[in-house]
Amino acid sequence: MFGIVLKHGKEKSVLRRHPWIFSGAIQKAPSYSNGDLLPVFSASGEHLATAYFHTENSIAGRIVSFGKELPHEAITRKLQESLAVRRQLVTTDAYRLINAEGDGLPGQGSKHPPGLLRFSGRTLGPHPDDQSH
Repeated sequence: MFGIVLKHGKEKSVLRRHPWIFSGAIQKAPSYSNGDLLPVFSASGEHLATAYFHTENSIAGRIVSFGKELPHEAITRKLQESLAVRRQLVTTDAYRLINAEGDGLPGQGSKHPPGLLRFSGRTLGPHPDDQSH
């Protein structure tokens, strides 16, 4: 199986839908570049999630989708859910559109000041060529 394999017992946090995979939880990993999306498996081979990874952080992986949901479908769904919540709750024209882990998009953020949309990727996942993060 190609992807990240977690140590025995370390799948519990993923099964509870915690969005981070710490470097110490990883048993086996293929060679990858920072920002690569990789499937995540339990020690017994069960597919748990898909996450983007960084080799030099203690938070090695940030989960984009759980189970069999495709990453792009999960991101689209989470963005739509985030926007729907903001449309119901926000009474101003300046607000935070994406609130990272709070909206299920770890390491990502977006502010919407009037007339502008500002995106903030705080990890190498969304911007693998940008070394400033």
